[in-house]
Amino acid sequence: MAFGLELDQTIQMKMEGIANINISPLASESLSASSLKTQGQLMLRQPNALVQTVRPRTVYDDNFFDTLQTQSMESFQTNYQTMRNETLVYKYRQNVNYGPATQSFVDVSMIIEIPKQSVLYVPKFW
Repeated sequence: MAFGLELDQTIQMKMEGIANINISPLASESLSASSLKTQGQLMLRQPNALVQTVRPRTVYDDNFFDTLQTQSMESFQTNYQTMRNETLVYKYRQNVNYGPATQSFVDVSMIIEIPKQSVLYVPKFW
């Protein structure tokens, strides 16, 4: 699931991010996932502090999701998690229900909480 994120106080930032879930859809030759429910928190991951600037930071408001057309999902996720300083991480619990392997779809329900979070930054000195 894709999200837009915008901060507008001390640090101004606008970016795109994803809430990623991972399941194994096949339990056996006769059972596959029929529904998935998750509940969790969408958290900002930011290994390096940002420099406070006058203009909003838009380096990751970059249509990154359009690159899915030219790369595999595995490459997309690796690049998203390793090449960006600011990303979103969905920390969740899941409940998977299984049904007949002949079912051709999976019902997905996601409950996403966005708690108050801190952004690391280097203060601007005058």
